[in-house]
Parts: sequence; C-alpha cells; structure tokens
Amino acid sequence: MSAPAFEDPGEAFRFAEYRRAQIAEYGQWVAVAEIRVGGALAFAVGHPVPASTVAAHGWDRDGLVVATGTVAPEAGVDRAAQLRARQAELTAEQAAIAAELGEDELPAILYAAMKVDELRAELADRGLPVSGTKDELVARLEADDETPEEDDDEDEDDTP
Repeated sequence: MSAPAFEDPGEAFRFAEYRRAQIAEYGQWVAVAEIRVGGALAFAVGHPVPASTVAAHGWDRDGLVVATGTVAPEAGVDRAAQLRARQAELTAEQAAIAAELGEDELPAILYAAMKVDELRAELADRGLPVSGTKDELVARLEADDETPEEDDDEDEDDTP
C-alpha cells in the first residue's frame, strides 16, 4: 500500500496526525469475547476495540477486552462461561461481606459497585426518579433505604 500523495504539505500533516490518532484509538485493546451492543455483534474475538469505547463501557473491568499484545485470544474458549463463573465468585464474596458488615452497611457498598444503568433500573423499580449523576442516583437509593417502610399488617386490628 502506497502513501497518498498530497499537494498541500498541511494536508499531509493533518493526515499523518489523523492516522496516529486512529492507531492510538484502535491499538490499545483487543476483544477476548464476542461483544454485542443492542443484540448485534459489535466486536468479534481478536478484533481491535477503540479505547474510548472500552473506557465508556468498562469492558476492561468486565474482562471482555485485554491490552493489545498481552494475550492472544484463544479460539474455542467459552469466555461467557468464564464470566458467569467470575460473577458467581463475586456473588459469594458479596455474601461474605454482607455477613461480616451486617445489613446496614451493605447497600452503600453495593450501590457504589453498580453501573449507572443498574442503578436507574433499581430506581425505576422503586418508582423513584432516574435522572442525575451516579452519585445522585446512589444517594437517592440510600435515602430510600433509610425511609421506614409502612407495614400494613402491624396496623390492622384483629377484631372483626
């Protein structure tokens, strides 16, 4: 492949800068599992993944991507099964933390570990507003947890 010819030296410079930025964006991460967005395959195993997309979705923390050059994606590895096993481990760890800390301290820890979409889903389930920053969403859930729930059974009279 030959380099494009430019009449204007500034155009050649802009192209070189664009190409460097593109290499930096796509040269940091590679998918180790199929990544689907909205049900459609976005990145197949072994494909480069843009750094800004990895940062936006946390796919590095989820184990869906690895740094380029660290490991070669293995064909036939059931990454989904590995992720389910890791999720089970984390659930067990959360249960151990809950037993150690007690129920009063647990929600704040769990809310901080949740993603914004999960926080919004929890707020929607409770009929609370879903707008705001992550800190605002966590604070709203914690405030709702502190609100005493009405127990209709205790107020009822046993007499007919």
